[in-house]
Amino acid sequence: MSQREGMELDTDLISDVYPFWPYFSNVISNEHVHSMTDITRGGLASGLNDIARASNVLIEIEETKIPIKEQTQAVCDILGLEVMEISSEGKAVVVVDKDHADKILEELHKHDLSKDASIVGYIKSNPPGEVHVITEIGGTRLLDKPYGEPIPRVC
Repeated sequence: MSQREGMELDTDLISDVYPFWPYFSNVISNEHVHSMTDITRGGLASGLNDIARASNVLIEIEETKIPIKEQTQAVCDILGLEVMEISSEGKAVVVVDKDHADKILEELHKHDLSKDASIVGYIKSNPPGEVHVITEIGGTRLLDKPYGEPIPRVC
């Protein structure tokens, strides 16, 4: 997007377009995985909202636990984009039984492309169908599903 707008940015960011299969094959077949969605379209915000609405649960995440590169946040700030709404090819949200989350995380950490995977939140019951973000300063904000697409389709 920066190039389309004629902006020259000095960053070491590289494409995140990767296939899921190499590092999610063992996760997909795990009986303790309740739900999983890629976050290509609409980013983390869309993926979490899709799961919360389909499952009729509240998803509460901690902003500081989301693995976002500083450069990515900086570019989003410059371009006026919400970092949780941008496309993230080759990344996913996985809802796992809390008693088995560490084991699945350990499996993901075996692969270079998912080495930054982390537990960012928890499932709660009320209010159902919403996603709440606990902010860095301890407040809570609603993370809604993006309206439209902030950037053109990538696939």
